[in-house]
Amino acid sequence: MPTFPSYGAEVTTECPGPLSCAESLSAPPRVIIDLRGLGAAPVAAMRLLIVADVLRRVLEHPANSAISVVAIDDGCGRSSLPKLVARGLSLLNTDHCRSDGAGLAHLGGSPTVVVTSTDRAPAGTVNCRVLPVGGVKPMQWDADLSRRVDERDPLNLRLALLHFPYAAPAALSAARLHRADATLIRWRFKVSYWKDQPDAPARDLEALDALLANDLDTGSVLRAMHRIEIDHTIPSGAKFQTFVALDRVLALDLRRSCGHGHW
Repeated sequence: MPTFPSYGAEVTTECPGPLSCAESLSAPPRVIIDLRGLGAAPVAAMRLLIVADVLRRVLEHPANSAISVVAIDDGCGRSSLPKLVARGLSLLNTDHCRSDGAGLAHLGGSPTVVVTSTDRAPAGTVNCRVLPVGGVKPMQWDADLSRRVDERDPLNLRLALLHFPYAAPAALSAARLHRADATLIRWRFKVSYWKDQPDAPARDLEALDALLANDLDTGSVLRAMHRIEIDHTIPSGAKFQTFVALDRVLALDLRRSCGHGHW
């Protein structure tokens, strides 16, 4: 069993996949996001927050119940966090505390899932599922890349990162963020248009939900959404229902332009 170096808590990883054993998690699941050591890597920390948020949404959707999520770090409170991470905590409505044991009190018990950048778990964890998240490249951002993250819609960073499997490294660039920004603008415009077309049932939603429940495969879901977007055989009303249903988990605010006109 892996051992958390500071406290010696045992961590079990017996399940074959992070979500294939979701049924065996305690109800309701309790999630900790381990941000320790990522103070100089705010985008990597933000990726952990995004993965945990997707996990929370996947688990909440079928159960229709709230999931406890707490982020821990080794700093001195939210004011000491990088601006991007503090904004992410606020946007995702995630509690935050230091890694001195208070996190477990916030959760109401030992965590059942730990989202971290390494195979480790916080103090007091027993029989916990570890979700190791890959890093983000480049580690050092130039001024243009930092400006795109700080000044533009923060959801373009979310979309760019969701294209990568959560356990694999994510390679970001100004071009990737620009494409994500353009995709969000286009999808929001189209969702606004599709909303006013004749209603039709969502397309392939059961299979797409299965992709999300199977190891958080957001990349495959996004590729499917691109195919649905350009498929002229699918009614506009079906496209609207599909995109809105998936946005409950992807959280890209795809209905933002609804009611604002199409032109």
